[in-house]
Amino acid sequence: MRKILSVISLVIAASLCPPALAMTSAMVASCPAGMEQKVTTVAGMFVIHVICDHVMFEIPANMLNRDMLVNTEFAALSTGSDFVAPGSVVDNRVIRWVRRGNKVYLENVRYEMWAQNMANLQRGVEAASLRTVIKAFEIIMEGPDKAPVIDITGLFVSEVPDGFALEFMQYFRMNAIDPKRSFIDSVKAFPQNIEIRFQQTWVPSATELRKNVEDEAERVPAALGFIFHTSLLLLPEEPMSPRFADDRVGYFAVPFDDYGTNDYGKVRRAFIQRYRLEKKNADAEVSDPVKPIVFYISDEVPEKWRQYIKGGIEDWQQIFDKAGFSNAIFARNAPTPLEDPNFDLEDVRYNVIRWTPSGRQNAMGPAVVDPRSGEVISSHAIFWHDVLRLVETWYFTQVSPLDPRAHSLPMPDDVIGGMLRYVVSHEIGHALGLRHNFKAHSAYSIEQLRSPEWTRQWGTSASIMDYSRLNYVAQPGDNAFLLPKFGPYDYFAIEWGYRSFSSGMSFDEEWPHLDEMAAKQIDEPMLRFGGEDDSATLDPLVNTNVVGGDPIEAASLGLRNIDRVMPLLIPATTKRGGDYIRLREMYQSLVVQRYRELAAVAKIVGGVEETRYQAGRGVAPFKAVEPARQRAAVKFLIDRGWATPRPLLDREVLQRIGPSGGADALQGSNVQLLRQILDTGVFQRMAEGRQADPGGRAYVGMDMLIDLNDGLFKELNAKSPVVELYRRELQRNYVTLLLVATGATNDPQSASNAIDMSKLLNDGSIHGSTRSLSATRNAASPLADVATQYRRERGRPSEFRSSLRSGVAHLYAKLDDAIKRTKDTETGAHLRDLRSELGKVP
Repeated sequence: MRKILSVISLVIAASLCPPALAMTSAMVASCPAGMEQKVTTVAGMFVIHVICDHVMFEIPANMLNRDMLVNTEFAALSTGSDFVAPGSVVDNRVIRWVRRGNKVYLENVRYEMWAQNMANLQRGVEAASLRTVIKAFEIIMEGPDKAPVIDITGLFVSEVPDGFALEFMQYFRMNAIDPKRSFIDSVKAFPQNIEIRFQQTWVPSATELRKNVEDEAERVPAALGFIFHTSLLLLPEEPMSPRFADDRVGYFAVPFDDYGTNDYGKVRRAFIQRYRLEKKNADAEVSDPVKPIVFYISDEVPEKWRQYIKGGIEDWQQIFDKAGFSNAIFARNAPTPLEDPNFDLEDVRYNVIRWTPSGRQNAMGPAVVDPRSGEVISSHAIFWHDVLRLVETWYFTQVSPLDPRAHSLPMPDDVIGGMLRYVVSHEIGHALGLRHNFKAHSAYSIEQLRSPEWTRQWGTSASIMDYSRLNYVAQPGDNAFLLPKFGPYDYFAIEWGYRSFSSGMSFDEEWPHLDEMAAKQIDEPMLRFGGEDDSATLDPLVNTNVVGGDPIEAASLGLRNIDRVMPLLIPATTKRGGDYIRLREMYQSLVVQRYRELAAVAKIVGGVEETRYQAGRGVAPFKAVEPARQRAAVKFLIDRGWATPRPLLDREVLQRIGPSGGADALQGSNVQLLRQILDTGVFQRMAEGRQADPGGRAYVGMDMLIDLNDGLFKELNAKSPVVELYRRELQRNYVTLLLVATGATNDPQSASNAIDMSKLLNDGSIHGSTRSLSATRNAASPLADVATQYRRERGRPSEFRSSLRSGVAHLYAKLDDAIKRTKDTETGAHLRDLRSELGKVP
């Protein structure tokens, strides 16, 4: 427990040298008249002296040159943004207090290089990792044992050292701190940490203020106020035993360059981020931890959602049981000020769940980490209030035809609570160290997703860390479970990251055992990891917001449910005397959901599947998608994706959300899908597929263009062609993209009314921290860079260019023939216009 002592200024002053005495006397003299307690001393990790509005650190000798973690968060603010809320991290770093002569230096410590196994080289690493000085403090007095006393007030109320909130100040277009309107509110000292709460007033420069006025900015603040909370935590002298990262298991990681290996050159390595869970009984197969993981639910959280948040946290206990830890994780309500006046939500020692009032539809589960070992010190997860609206939108657009409770809005609390529980479990997974696993959903077959027994046990994906969302594959009558649950990968990943081995085993000695565990993925696809790196963009098994290992069949079933949602839209989203805002939001979200399901199909074209076999295990990790599969994907897009979606063109809906252009969102999705496959990289990979299998039945870009020409213009096969309005717009957009690809035009929107799909896709998808170990798995090298540059300077690759010209010639001939047969005036004008445009291709 901290010790607070009140002393009069003369007691301190009596032990000071004359300059320090004069300075301290001046501080006391500046105190407001009548102030009862002018000097307060708080004893803890440091001895802290508060003299009126000055705060001084008395740093014991054994605290100098020790690694400490400094974490600063927003505690309250007068303005916010999508990414700034109470609980958001401002700055996080490791520092040391170093005394040299009559000054104490606050120094920034980096752990980006390592050579532990080579003592001589380690000295070189230290020389190449010079600690930078953040700020220098004059020693104004000395305490017992010559402990230096420094005035740190300016660090919090008048100066912004580089890195400490400076980026946020620039973000809010502020220029400086106004020290007259800034102050330290409270200081608490504990044996291992110090907690400082302070308020700053930020002001813009006169130039910036005038510019805001001249630009007619919506808001022109002359000042902004923020309350910050800084934790200064003493890190253990002996760091937690680290565990090396492995790209077969998705953990956030602390990367570093290791120069202490037997390789000729540095090795890029990383420690995974994880909590320090140590068994009370080291010999037991399953044991309680010495220190369990406890999350405190803040009093900001509405009462009716607390049970679901608690459940989402403690559901992880079943996962830790398999990893050898009982009673490993708990959720508790945060203590009230009466129960514990020293508890702060921002205190870096505590794991907390924050709830912030904001229109942002999101949640995040970041972590504060010791960079020396990857130990997670704590997590301050944030849930924005409108995440409730987001999960309601997901449920309605994806599975409302399968659950009568979702036929009216707002949905019952138990539906939204169940969704919130899932989101909480996902975010706690991030806090535990787990990255997204965007491959996990592909491990489940369509048959499994439609099975009540399977889905009730294993949900919609092999990992809750996927973005699989809900079971839109299920059909009425299946009675399948609709929400994600913990999957086989989650059990595997936590066991890989947290299981304890023999107590005397070093992290190097652990590695063979961890390697064997990861190798289970060869025979067990449900344990595989993928996503958030370069190769994931090409792997059709890695997607977000979809379910099922067969994207074509999943989309076929999903599109049926989307059609079933349309009759529910108006009754669910409107009420007598109300507006149509929610109707518009739901309709646009439905179009986005339809696009995502089709985009997963489009990713098959030119796709390359990755299985993370390590050397000596399995086969080559990269494999091109079979040509027949690519051909089937294009056929599905033509037959189902680009067919006129009549249920979504319901005039009763479209005339309630806008005066015209109701189909623009759908046409925007058409354009985006076409862009995805009319891509130089897609054509290149298709050509490489033929080269790799010259005797096989390849499917190359020219084949695809002929299929697109025939499918998107199938009306031209009629004796007297007639093309309806929706299809005319689709065909016009397709021709425009051909013109752009061939270089005949530079304006991709020159003939399109389609809205930009990217604006609709920005729907606040749940995500956690994206700080991760970089896993660039392409053929990066200086020679590969030369080849890339060569292609860039030549323009479009020849395979792409020659295929496009052949495709354009093929389509031109089709149009020319159809124009002679059409009797419909609008169709004839449309076809002649397209033929004229294609004639511009060189």
